[in-house]
Amino acid sequence: MKAEWIKQPIPILDEIVTAGDYKSLPINVDDPRNAEPLVNVEDYGIAAESYYARTDGNNEPYNRSIDGALHSLYCRQGVCQRLGHVNQLLDAEGLELLLWDAYRSIPCQQNIWSFFKQKMATDNPHLTSDEHNSEVTHYVSDVDSFDTDNSNTWPVHATGAAVDLTIRCKSSGEYLDMGTYFDDMSSLSHSDFFERELVCGRISEQDPRLLNRRILHAVMKVQGFINYPREFWHFDWGDQMYLQNLHHHTTDIPAAAWYGYIAPPVER
Repeated sequence: MKAEWIKQPIPILDEIVTAGDYKSLPINVDDPRNAEPLVNVEDYGIAAESYYARTDGNNEPYNRSIDGALHSLYCRQGVCQRLGHVNQLLDAEGLELLLWDAYRSIPCQQNIWSFFKQKMATDNPHLTSDEHNSEVTHYVSDVDSFDTDNSNTWPVHATGAAVDLTIRCKSSGEYLDMGTYFDDMSSLSHSDFFERELVCGRISEQDPRLLNRRILHAVMKVQGFINYPREFWHFDWGDQMYLQNLHHHTTDIPAAAWYGYIAPPVER
């Protein structure tokens, strides 16, 4: 494994904005990149498994399909091309990206929100409804007020510029151990979780969960993707959340995002 990948610690962040904080950031819908189409990632040689469309029950914590989920995964053409470049880096190590989710329909987004809102209410009956909403917003964007003409209501997955992914072995298909499952709404999902465990002396410098997360973050960073710090699997390029989290890495911040809402593809 390339030494520079596993030697790059994931930044430990004490202040993390939420999945509801980015929507006020500007989008330049006239940017030529916003005209890029949605493309099927598998047409670009990128492995994909629509996590929300699974019907075999092997998609914890849902254990069922989510209404509105697309059966294929799509993202903006420019985003897909960058993912292809990440795969070129991983190929020499016998690895590849595996996408769980990319473009997400509004109904799917709403049903994911509703699932976690109900789970939060069941697990924390002592909290108020507003407190439940606040907790869920750490991980899921609410689309109750979604309006195609109002960028303050657009979830990033509906722009085609946000991707949820991991790394797997090309020969065996086995996922690298990242320490928890996709969409685990707990501190285990925070990108810096194992960096904190290392600092506290609870894990070794060779813990595979620590190193595997570093690999994922290092190769995605090479192609300009920015991680959402509460979810080790979520990366953005050119959307509002990209703009929001870029300040953790540089002071050279674009004036506006360039990917806005795009209508869903027609699946056949």
